[in-house]
Amino acid sequence: MVYTASKFDSIPIPVQPAVLSVYVPNSAAETNIPVYIPWRNCRLAYAYSVNVVAIDNTGTSKIDIELNAAAGGDMMTITLAQAGAVGTVTEATVVTAANCENLSRDNTARDAVNIEIDGSAGATGGVMLYMYFESN
Repeated sequence: MVYTASKFDSIPIPVQPAVLSVYVPNSAAETNIPVYIPWRNCRLAYAYSVNVVAIDNTGTSKIDIELNAAAGGDMMTITLAQAGAVGTVTEATVVTAANCENLSRDNTARDAVNIEIDGSAGATGGVMLYMYFESN
C-alpha cells in the first residue's frame, strides 16, 4: 500500500487579512525584490510603507508593486517623500485593480508580487512595506 497525503483548502488564508512585510532599501538604481504568495485564491487589498531609516534629500523614491515579475503589470504604487523622516507612513495607490485579484501559489503567472524600488540619487534610507491580502 502506498500512502498519499491529502491536501485540504478549508481556508485559503488562515487569518484575514494576512500580512506580508518586506524591508525595501532606497536604491539609486532600479532594484527588484520578488515576494512569493503562500496562499491560494487571494487578492492584494491594501499596502503601505513606514520609513525605518530616513530617506535622503536627493530626490523622491518610488515603490511599484508589480504582478509576478520585474516589469510585470502594475498593481499599486507608493511615492516616498524626499527627506522623509523615520516613522513616516505612506499609503499605496491602486494602479490596476485587476492585477491585484486572483493571486495564487498554484498559478505561476500570479504567484508572486515584485517590489520595484526606483530610489533617490543618494540611495540613503529604507522602509518596511506591509501588504494586506484577503480571500477573493
